[in-house]
Amino acid sequence: MIVPFLFTLDEYSNEYPTHLWIFYKFMDFAKKYGFPVIAQEKFFKVYENHGAREEYNRKKFDYEIPSEKQIEENYKYCITNVEEHEILSNIKISNDKWIFLLKEENEILEKIIDKKLKLIIKENGKIDAVITWIWLPSLEKVCKNNNIRLIQYELSTIRKDTFRTTLGYFQFHNKYESNFVKSDYDIFKNEEKLIFDREELLSLFLNTNLIDNIKYLYKIANYKIGYALGMDKDKFELAFTKLNNDEIFSKIKEKYSNEDVLIRQHPASKLDVAKTGFVIDNSSSTAEWISNCNKIICNISNVAYEAMLYGRDVINVNDVLPTAFDDYSNLNYFDEKKIGLQKLNFLTFYCYCPYELMFDKDYIYYRLNNPSIIDIYNYHLKYILSNSNMDFDKIKQIKQIKRLDYILKNVHGFNKNEIQKIKKYSTSYLYDKMETTIKNQKREISKLNSQIEMMNIELNASNETINSILNSVSWKLTAPLRQIMNTIRNIKNKLIKKIKTMKESKK
Repeated sequence: MIVPFLFTLDEYSNEYPTHLWIFYKFMDFAKKYGFPVIAQEKFFKVYENHGAREEYNRKKFDYEIPSEKQIEENYKYCITNVEEHEILSNIKISNDKWIFLLKEENEILEKIIDKKLKLIIKENGKIDAVITWIWLPSLEKVCKNNNIRLIQYELSTIRKDTFRTTLGYFQFHNKYESNFVKSDYDIFKNEEKLIFDREELLSLFLNTNLIDNIKYLYKIANYKIGYALGMDKDKFELAFTKLNNDEIFSKIKEKYSNEDVLIRQHPASKLDVAKTGFVIDNSSSTAEWISNCNKIICNISNVAYEAMLYGRDVINVNDVLPTAFDDYSNLNYFDEKKIGLQKLNFLTFYCYCPYELMFDKDYIYYRLNNPSIIDIYNYHLKYILSNSNMDFDKIKQIKQIKRLDYILKNVHGFNKNEIQKIKKYSTSYLYDKMETTIKNQKREISKLNSQIEMMNIELNASNETINSILNSVSWKLTAPLRQIMNTIRNIKNKLIKKIKTMKESKK
């Protein structure tokens, strides 16, 4: 049995409760397989005007609104408002209690979770795994004590509607403590596998109406560095970040001029960043903003992956997410990371999981049986290719020079002319780069010409001054005196030389 678990105090949207859609998705999954759900009492209420009930979100995230009967049947497993109050009132700290629960174990919460799990086991049988949207140390401890595997879910930056599909996190670790990625990658890189380049990955995932985004791979950046802000006072950032926004801004100012920095605000952010003096981005998409920057600073945001996907260097100020590969960049010297195709494909097809599989019972049990890293990678890849009208074995046989054509034809139904248009983006880039180089050279030549002109002006002024002195009356009148002085200087030098010679002869 797989039991979904949802407990959160984080209410960052205009709609309450923020995570209602996740509860509905968990309930939809549970209904399909006859599983119970553990969640807070607030999720069991009816919210008629909530966005989670709208058809757009139900289709996008593939769930149905739970029936009153299902709500009633699961209510006995909920964490009640009384229990929630008991948990919070026993946390003896003055600052944010949600941040405390994200980082620390709590005895009251553990007892309540343990009670719910034991009730489910008594009534329904063995629990093999708990899936959770938010990893809590207390939940981890209780699951371990009951010999239950804990799996964290979350969405990656590959999601509908920009992309054709949605990928998410499926991992047996806290998303914000993903140091396992480095050791898994060390194993993966020695395996024989299918690797796609960035054009192929974008062609595989982008929606057909946004396929032109491939051009951002080749756009010449106008800014040296970009920084994407999270939400105001984001709880996860406050809990897991090494540096806050003000500290990062301060470091940027030590290294870069204001006009070299492009800041992108979170859509839900109300932070006044104009006072920083940096340029504020107004691009229509994250991809366009990324393409405008040579390097991207990433905190605990999923934007790191998208920056890698579009070929930009990444500066991770935290090592907690999979995209950091258990390493981070010291902002004392802005050490950017160049992410190669092996790491990019490893993140895409191993660290991330197709959204549909995350809620497939057979797939979950497949993962509970601890398949190898390369088996997981190939499982995801085959699934994604199959859903994209492509065959894993066939694409392995296609020469790389023809592979992009195959993807564009099978995924998007493009004809030869449409394929050639996409492939011309890289050629256009060469022309753009050449044009930019020529412009820069012309700019430098213009600067040199200006400097030469100034030097000529200064030289002419010096010549005029010298000629003025030479032709002056005083210069002419003092000519005999200068001649006498030169004669005396010559006699003095001869005497010094003679005395020196005499001293040497006496020795």
